Amino acid sequence: MSPSISASLAAQLAQQQTLAPQQQYALRLLRMNALELLAEADLAAEENPLLEREAQEEAAETESAPSLHEESEAVRGEDETPFPEDRGPLENIYSGWSGSGADHADETPAVERVAAQSSLRDDLIAELNSLSTDELTHELVISLIEELDDSGFLPQSLAETAESLKRIVSAPLNAWQKALALLQTFDPPGVGASSPAESLALQVRRRMESGSVQKDTGELLIELILKHLKEIAADDSKALLAAAGGDSKKLDAALSLLKTLNPHPAANYASEATQYVIADITIRRESGHWRAFLNPGAQPGLRLSAMAQTIAVDESTPFGRYLTEARRLISGIEARQTTLLRAAEFATERQQAFFEKGRAALLPLTIGEAAAALGLSDSTVSRAVSGKYFQCPLGTFELRSLFLLPAVQAVDAEGLSASVTPLRIRARISELIAQENPEKRLSDQALTDLLRAEGFDITRRTVAKYRDLEGIPTARLRRDKTSVLSE
Repeated sequence: MSPSISASLAAQLAQQQTLAPQQQYALRLLRMNALELLAEADLAAEENPLLEREAQEEAAETESAPSLHEESEAVRGEDETPFPEDRGPLENIYSGWSGSGADHADETPAVERVAAQSSLRDDLIAELNSLSTDELTHELVISLIEELDDSGFLPQSLAETAESLKRIVSAPLNAWQKALALLQTFDPPGVGASSPAESLALQVRRRMESGSVQKDTGELLIELILKHLKEIAADDSKALLAAAGGDSKKLDAALSLLKTLNPHPAANYASEATQYVIADITIRRESGHWRAFLNPGAQPGLRLSAMAQTIAVDESTPFGRYLTEARRLISGIEARQTTLLRAAEFATERQQAFFEKGRAALLPLTIGEAAAALGLSDSTVSRAVSGKYFQCPLGTFELRSLFLLPAVQAVDAEGLSASVTPLRIRARISELIAQENPEKRLSDQALTDLLRAEGFDITRRTVAKYRDLEGIPTARLRRDKTSVLSE
């Protein structure tokens, strides 16, 4: 064997990592959100005869009662051999894991492994990937797919889209036109149009190309859609008959075809299901200072049953396996709660201004900073805060939202560059929309221009994304809602 091959094998072996079963399980529990953790605890309590639920009232009345970990240690007994999974204090249970390696089990929660309904974006990208296109066209089509709204339309003209995306991908207008033409051949028919009328016209052309619709009928319907949509809506048969050249049979065929079309190509794609959350952390003010606490309503409240005290530790006994699993779950839950609370306490201490003044006062804070301060790995802290929520007087937020990298540069009044967090920009977008003229709603491009004038280096697509995250509809929908209310 050559020296180079030996060195390569040695390097690979050095990177491998072995985690104890307790650490593997603790990492899986750490990743769970409150709902998943409670479901895991419920299932364990049903299947394991040595586990029982502890009433929350009892826990509140007996603050001096031993912790879950202390109780499990007491049941073990002094003369019994410690489990090999036990590796020191609970706060160090993740210390043997650096975030890499394939030794740990699949940590994806069961709810995330359930087959989900595909999205419009997923289907369009899958169709694009099945085609043989040049690299530029592929990149342009991907960009156009990202720009589609919930109905499958491009909310602005192709020229405006190309201009707003030139920082991401620069290409001549004819290249964008080629990409759009390709996108409009994808399913569902009518996707990539600028309006419902254009979408209907695209659907008619698709059927004409397939031979399922006669050319004269299709051409008449396209003309009616593009030029006489008001007459169709008003059911003005006289005007429609005139547009059809007096041919009533041809008109009837065109109008019958119209009824089979869908003005909203993405209508069959269900909107994202409502996601309910339980806050793991509550944050409240005490003695003029904001502090983080575990939410009692998110605590599994498991304990070993009285029967567990009479069971031998040896796994060969009938209940030995149940006792091992019960202790592992109790220890893992307590490790999770300890790590989660420490991360929340650190973030709360650093973001005191947020709880006083709101999102505009958020300070840049990284996962790495928290990990270094807590003596944990970046991956452990990232798992602890991802998918977990905290509740405070301002509302309910994801805990990870307090850990934000500086994403955008802004220039202050004195011309000095400063870092701004995404939530701070989202707050500013909400403020601008709240102050907009109801008669002239601010488009995403208008918002982008205003933010750039204030010194934010941001793209229109990012503005649209942040507006969506704030739950604010497009300018057209806001304008339509105003019109309905005024009527």
